[in-house]
Parts: sequence; structure tokens; C-alpha cells
Amino acid sequence: MGDENAASTKVFEVRAQQPREHGERVAARYQVTCAAAALAAFAAERPDICGYHVGRQGWQLKVVIPGVGEPPERRLLNWERDPNAEVSDGWLSNIAAMANTLQDRLEWEPQFCPRPHWFTPCPGCGSALAERYGKWGAFYSCSACGQTMGVDTKKGKAAESAARIIGWCGTLLEVRYGHFGNPYAGCPACAPTYRHPTVDDLHYGRSRR
Repeated sequence: MGDENAASTKVFEVRAQQPREHGERVAARYQVTCAAAALAAFAAERPDICGYHVGRQGWQLKVVIPGVGEPPERRLLNWERDPNAEVSDGWLSNIAAMANTLQDRLEWEPQFCPRPHWFTPCPGCGSALAERYGKWGAFYSCSACGQTMGVDTKKGKAAESAARIIGWCGTLLEVRYGHFGNPYAGCPACAPTYRHPTVDDLHYGRSRR
């Protein structure tokens, strides 16, 4: 039975980095069943890092299955292969090169979504607050009792101080394309309505979605 459990686990590495230049870096490895479990273990060990503003103004998290051996080589862009080429030449093949480089990297070292699932209790009734955005900026709204409060108000900050993580996403990231056609590692669970652009949707590096 123990061997079966060991076979179902994998080694995940959680990496945390402060957003400022030359900021502190922390890494820890866990042999668990999924990326969400690794993130939960890391959060339990380092509550100072996994505070309410993780992924906002605070530490930035990344969770991977560590790659073995040397990472794959980066695909060269057009002007790197040909010094006489213009930067704008072959923009679509440059996007493909960047996407293939990212795909190679994700295959060598799979990466998972580090998004925490927060429960922010309503100070009035204890139900979950939802963060929304209006004319005057972000605010919290309770669907149970109808109470609202600005994020930066005393009530909003008091609600944030009582917030707690109730789970982690941990979904395997995939190659996606931004508005200007630049590839990035995106989460299919956090953005389920995302539509993968085709070549015809991209025009001179811009997405026409």
C-alpha cells in the first residue's frame, strides 16, 4: 500500500520571489500528489509569504515539477538567425519561435497555476465577499446581506485581515497568446472562456479577437 502511495506522488518545487529587483528568493520541494497540495504545504510553512497580498503587491509564487538535466535551448528569432533581417520581418515566425520555446520549457519543467482561492468573510453576516469593480474602483460586495465596502476603506481592510486561503488552483499551465500575439503560460481553469487564436486572428502581431 505504501509503495502505491509513493508511486502516485511527484516532487513539486514551490518558488517564491519578491517582485522588486534583486528581491529575496525562497524555494522548497514536496513529494505530494498534486501541485495544490505542494502550495498548501508551502503556505503552512511560510505564512509570512502567503499573506493576503500574495500575487498582488507581495511575493510572487511559482510551482513546477523540476526539470532534469539542462533546459532546452531557446529558439532563435529571425534577426538572430540572420543579422541582416529587419526586426519586423517574419513576425509570425518569430511568434512561433517564442511559443515553441515556451512549449519546450513547459514540457521540460511543467508549471502549475499558483492562484490561491480566498474566503473573505463579510463583517456583517460572515458570508463570502466578492471583489467587484465600479466607477470609483474596487469594492467588496456581499450577496447574502447586500453590504458593500471599498477595498481601501477601514471596513474593507478589516475584512481582508480576516481572509483565509481555502484552496489552491494548481492546474497545469499551457501556452496561450496575449493581445499582441506574445505567448505566455496561462491557466485553462482560471480563464475557461479563453479562445485560442488562430493564425488568421493575428495581424502584424496583434490579436483581432
